[in-house]
Amino acid sequence: MRIATIDSEQEFALLAPEWDALLRQSRQDGPFLRYHWLQTWWETFGVGRLDVATLRRGGELVGVLPTFTATAGRLPPARVTRFLGDVGVGSTGLSPFALPDVEQDAFQRFAQHLRARHADVVDLRFMDEHATFLGVLEHGGRTRVYDDCGSCPRIALPGDWDTYLSSLSKHMRHEVRRSQRRVAERGLELEVISDPDALPEAVDDFLRLHEGRMRSKEGAEFRVSEAYAAFTHRVMSTLLDEGSLRLMFLRLGDRRVAAIYLLRDADTMFAEQSGFDEAEARSDVLRTLWAYAIRGAIEEGCSMLDMLIGEQRYKSEFGADDIRTLSHVRAYNPTLRGLARRARDAAVDAREARRTPSPASEPSAEGASAG
Repeated sequence: MRIATIDSEQEFALLAPEWDALLRQSRQDGPFLRYHWLQTWWETFGVGRLDVATLRRGGELVGVLPTFTATAGRLPPARVTRFLGDVGVGSTGLSPFALPDVEQDAFQRFAQHLRARHADVVDLRFMDEHATFLGVLEHGGRTRVYDDCGSCPRIALPGDWDTYLSSLSKHMRHEVRRSQRRVAERGLELEVISDPDALPEAVDDFLRLHEGRMRSKEGAEFRVSEAYAAFTHRVMSTLLDEGSLRLMFLRLGDRRVAAIYLLRDADTMFAEQSGFDEAEARSDVLRTLWAYAIRGAIEEGCSMLDMLIGEQRYKSEFGADDIRTLSHVRAYNPTLRGLARRARDAAVDAREARRTPSPASEPSAEGASAG
């Protein structure tokens, strides 16, 4: 088997058909490793240069390591290799992927490839906690594993809506029914986008509503970036063509006041983002729309709804108690800048550890205030 490096966009484009065919056969198959997702991310967020490693057996593509390399940091700046798609768009489960019969060998070769490359630091985020490649990297030496990539709460979906409702707390069942009743009394209606001609305007409305939700959290200065807007328009168009986009709104007359953006992959529904009109920040619209989204996933026959990164309270209230943990591994190559970055990171970690209170000094549950 032979490893080659793809560093031009022309060569990258030629991989598209083989890429997705291989991914579907791999154990790593998932929506955030699809070619169109990562290619669109690169064109809207990418910096530095492509650094995609491919593994072939004869002429057959049997493994891919989807990375890029860019200069980052100061004092000193370092050449850092990262996964394509790793920031800004909610990607999770990032990883190399390979045919199952060559996976272990492929991942060992990819790890050796990363250690032999010119990068000073390999900084790989949003891998699943038990990803095979994570274990290979950990055993390669000169690595640090972090737990700062977050957790993805998931709802294991039953076969029907009534069974799901009965699994919620009595209070939450009441809240869902009450919010649906109030929304109906206001005359709000559910809308699911299926017409490609209606999609551009719908995406603009989604971005407006997402910005409204984020302003309620981050402050009035928050703005959706041009890169995120461009990525969202392009990727939603592809997802709609594939039949995997679920873009849902509640609308009052001709005005959309809440939105949820989901995508389906196999029997899992992924909830990418949500939003609401700033005037609706304290209303029932988003709770009601979440209920519609969950019911829709159940009626489609999905077995899981992945609510992606963040353990917000509303997720647990909706029954998301299956937690998928994401990992972050940083490996240092023995270059001057790699060793300097390793020493700097170790010093930062030591300072953070000194700031963290010991268990004995933490307040008891009885004395702590509710969050």
